[in-house]
Amino acid sequence: MHDTAAPWAEASSLLASSFYDFLNEDGMTFEEFESRSIAYGHAAIADAISAALERKDKSLCADLPDGCKVHDKRPKMLASEVGDLSFSYRRVRDAYGNTVIPLADSLDLPWCSRVTPGARSFLVDAGADVSYQKAANLMARRGSRVSATTVMNSLRVAGALCAEEDAELAEDLFANGVAPQGE
Repeated sequence: MHDTAAPWAEASSLLASSFYDFLNEDGMTFEEFESRSIAYGHAAIADAISAALERKDKSLCADLPDGCKVHDKRPKMLASEVGDLSFSYRRVRDAYGNTVIPLADSLDLPWCSRVTPGARSFLVDAGADVSYQKAANLMARRGSRVSATTVMNSLRVAGALCAEEDAELAEDLFANGVAPQGE
């Protein structure tokens, strides 16, 4: 694990300077200050995550297995819990002509995903408690705008995964005689 104390202190100091500038604006209320600081902080985190993803992609593609070569580089946008991530990733062709995306594979992220796993979890939790549109609005407050349909699809995927798990447990219990764990 890396020591993060020094970079954390540097990032905090830089954010504090920006936040201080907000405070010096005439007529700034604390609510406005807090809202702008959160939005600014989320945008900074999203930019940092995007840069880290590009750096990881470059590292993964610098040491490709024999027979693999970079085919092209594509832009990607992902809705996340802190805002929209915007980065580029490389697509690789293996020795058999198959397309591989090392970054997505290393992070276990579906290639066609438009929402991060953390954001999808948030949407499932929020969508279970409020309307799909309200859940989408809550996500927008965190920095990424998604549609009510995205919330609905997140819940459908979660439901399908639960149904698969339930079917496996039922099969174990009724066909294989394996009692479910628990008290």
